[in-house]
Amino acid sequence: MQHAQPILLSHFLLAHAEAFLRDVRKLRLAAEGANVCPMGSGALAGNSLGIDRRAIAKEWVSPALPRTAWMQ
Repeated sequence: MQHAQPILLSHFLLAHAEAFLRDVRKLRLAAEGANVCPMGSGALAGNSLGIDRRAIAKEWVSPALPRTAWMQ
């Protein structure tokens, strides 16, 4: 049987800290991606209702609009 390799407590804690910080970065990216106004994303050829996507995004306190082929 192979003996365990001794490590310092600081190395053990650092490994967990790195994993935690990676998870925090992933959560921030997920929140950033979710904070997009979806209004008008499904319209393939625009809409005939005259909906102002920017005004709706501002009202919903959503800082970004998704990129679509028919940006208005």
